[in-house]
Amino acid sequence: MVLAASLCKSALALICVCALLAWTRSKLASASGFIMLLSSPSMTHVTNGLSDIYLTFWVTVSALCLAYATAKRHRLLFFASGLACGLAIGSKPSGVIMLGVITFCVIVKGWRGQAWRNMVVSACGALLGLLPQIAHNLHHHDTLGFLPVAIARVRAGLAISFFGGNHHRAFFSNIPFELPPDHADWPALAMAREMVPIWLKAMFVKGEVIEFILLIPFLGALVLVLAAPRMRQLVHPVARKMIGISALMLGAGLAMSMIIHLEARYWNFLVPFTVITMVLVWSKVSEMVGAPAAVLPLLFALMLLPLVLVRIEAGAVRQLPPEYDKAASILPKDAVLYTSEPWEVAFHTRRHTVALPYSNMAEFWTLADRFDVTHIVIISGDARHRMYDELERGHFPAGIEKIHYSKRLVIGALRGSLGSATRADAP
Repeated sequence: MVLAASLCKSALALICVCALLAWTRSKLASASGFIMLLSSPSMTHVTNGLSDIYLTFWVTVSALCLAYATAKRHRLLFFASGLACGLAIGSKPSGVIMLGVITFCVIVKGWRGQAWRNMVVSACGALLGLLPQIAHNLHHHDTLGFLPVAIARVRAGLAISFFGGNHHRAFFSNIPFELPPDHADWPALAMAREMVPIWLKAMFVKGEVIEFILLIPFLGALVLVLAAPRMRQLVHPVARKMIGISALMLGAGLAMSMIIHLEARYWNFLVPFTVITMVLVWSKVSEMVGAPAAVLPLLFALMLLPLVLVRIEAGAVRQLPPEYDKAASILPKDAVLYTSEPWEVAFHTRRHTVALPYSNMAEFWTLADRFDVTHIVIISGDARHRMYDELERGHFPAGIEKIHYSKRLVIGALRGSLGSATRADAP
């Protein structure tokens, strides 16, 4: 997994360097982009086999194809952009943000009278890219739907109105999942109250400010491009399109941090966009002040090198919680687990997992029956919903048999079933 992720990261860096070389004509400036992509703390973190590196790769390829498609007016490139977008969604459901970016660019940036054709071509490409995911779902889950997206919708309670009303369930899934019953203002205001402290804590208390260090020169570059018409004229025409797409991706990242939660690796797809924009703009600034084009990009690249060493050292001393080994020793080999972190628990316990539903107990038992869930596992008190508070305190409800309980590990065997007294004979 690490080897595949590292190769993907290297391929991504080479693709971005080739684009920078074509747009800046400066080998040193392009090399600085290569250094930044390889030494970015976030890019280093996700080379442990997580799906984020594959999402980042396909989103970047899709964006590059889209930039050339809108600049060169080449329909085949719209198809390629859609194809890469479909593969991004297959890698991780959050890749759907790229579909929104493509739609916006086709409608706003596409040439007049051809927007609908380009949209159809892009959609066909996306559908082709999604075919592996669709085939997987049909074979394993007997559905065309995208199960991670469906489960996320259940968890977040997205059916409520975004504007106004008496909101008993939070629109934003981690703020927390449910608001007080007397909460009656707009979810946007609730988001502002809840997310700002979360951002500050993540960046300055948890030390993740290192992960966001690239955003500072990136935002400065965007401001320069927007505020200085001369700067826009100096940048390569295709590069201008890419900078615009980068700004859209930043907005998508902000939206995703509200809908899901703030975690540095969720922003990893932004790293290539920040690097490309920084090198393009700051190399031109260097030339405008009479310095070689690579001066400022190389400066930013050298600033990142000590940061990645800090990130690697911090990761090297991190120990795996012993609860994973404990759970693996208790659970049967063929167990199917309900858990709040299905990907992580599956990796460390080698058991099949299903995401905990955050709606109601009826949904809990419906999904348990559908996916043959046998156990529920809560590690480090991280069920993330008050529906499971009693379980975290050691009070096992009817239909769930206590297998193991401690403050950091809860394991229960599912004996109940929706619409029937038992799935198996309860002891």
